[in-house]
Amino acid sequence: LARLDAEILRFRAHAEEYITALEQQRRAVSESLARVVYPVLTLPNEITSRIFVQCLPDHGRVRPSPRSVPLLVAQVCRRWREVALATCKLWSSIDVHITRSGE
Repeated sequence: LARLDAEILRFRAHAEEYITALEQQRRAVSESLARVVYPVLTLPNEITSRIFVQCLPDHGRVRPSPRSVPLLVAQVCRRWREVALATCKLWSSIDVHITRSGE
């Protein structure tokens, strides 16, 4: 029993060391990412907005779907959400299909 207890303590110590090392690596990666400047985020809002509008279907209407362009771009990051919500053309029309019951 004492041997098993000692082995458990040894494994716990190794686990703690491993967890500490992983947490340090995670912090380092997080700090590195915080310093990265993403070129796409340096575009002016007007250009970003025009790109979003160019992604709309040819007919200009958006079907209500989680994968529709306005909803997709609005989920990428805070800045894109702000630009998308401020771009009226993305929200000016939607395509709704109504079917009769049983069809």
